[in-house]
Amino acid sequence: MNIVITDIRYKMALAPLWSLERAGHTVFCGEYADIPDTHCLGFYSKYCAQTLRWPRDQRGAAAITAACPPGSVLLPVGRDTLRAFAAQPQAATQVHALVSPLDVLDRADNKQAVGELARSLGIPTPETWQRRPGESLEELAGRLRYPVILKHRNGEALGLKSWQRYRIARRPEQFPALYEELSAAAERPVVQEYLEGRDVGVAMVMDRQSRPVDFFCYESQREYPLSGGPTCLCQTIFDRELVDCAARLLTALGFQGLAMLDFKAGPAGPRLLEVNPRLWGSAALATAAQATLYESWVEASLGTHTPLDLAACAPRYQVGTRMKFSPHCHMAALKELRQGKVGAFFRDACAALHPGIPDGACLRGDRRPARRYRRNLLGGIG
Repeated sequence: MNIVITDIRYKMALAPLWSLERAGHTVFCGEYADIPDTHCLGFYSKYCAQTLRWPRDQRGAAAITAACPPGSVLLPVGRDTLRAFAAQPQAATQVHALVSPLDVLDRADNKQAVGELARSLGIPTPETWQRRPGESLEELAGRLRYPVILKHRNGEALGLKSWQRYRIARRPEQFPALYEELSAAAERPVVQEYLEGRDVGVAMVMDRQSRPVDFFCYESQREYPLSGGPTCLCQTIFDRELVDCAARLLTALGFQGLAMLDFKAGPAGPRLLEVNPRLWGSAALATAAQATLYESWVEASLGTHTPLDLAACAPRYQVGTRMKFSPHCHMAALKELRQGKVGAFFRDACAALHPGIPDGACLRGDRRPARRYRRNLLGGIG
């Protein structure tokens, strides 16, 4: 089967490339024409059968489809590409693409809307406060329980990196200025209790009837920046409660395709933080664990899948597999050393150097994308 993976500049786009080539598919790597070759990590992969380019113009999805082999399965990775196909579903006449309607993507991207839907379904979420009509920021600050986290409803739409999309207020006097700072970029930020605990997630493929097809669970063991950046060290887990919550929420959303749901796991159980309605940053962990997730994405796009039996499902991946992104693990370790956290420094430095923990930018012996990725990091890209 011919597979086209879009937005191949992102390191997470390498994950389905590696998995699907191993499964016997022919994989094409595609990107917008205005992205330099040096940014396109997948173009450097020895598993890329052919590179494709398409213009970034008003034709949107039609321009992408025209560049693809007829009858191929298209896996959209980036936000712009997903939204192009959601806005022009009729454009995908020559390829198989599984994409949610535009209003579903908008709702999934909206943290406030997702939280309200989750609570209506009985899915636990952090306590959330709304600003009352006529209420001053000082009055709102006075009725919060600290610490609290302030988030943009859709920070990705603002072009912000993950660590730029939130602020933490630990005392009432800090809150008004932080609220105004976020409000300057987008009105009405979300205000929630700040939760301690493990960051866990579940990725799920949903079919055209919004039924679950496959899933993948993991936990984040280290992030960089330390205060809540992208995951740089992670491990696969299996949590049936997470799987059940993800399936109920995505079905209620009417979601189609691949999504990752982020939770915070604490003593009271997992609580939903947000939905990422696309491929996620540490997606290579699924490849390292030999998950069937990306093959299921292809099958759901073709309509040849079997819906998941939630009551009897078991993980179709290796539980306990770890993965790292070495440069960021090294940077996290150095930051911890500067903060005097010697134990954490040695733990993360050892993980970064451990030959038994695969690097998410260099799986299956595919070293050229990893070298290009590190060069781009040194140049301020990625």
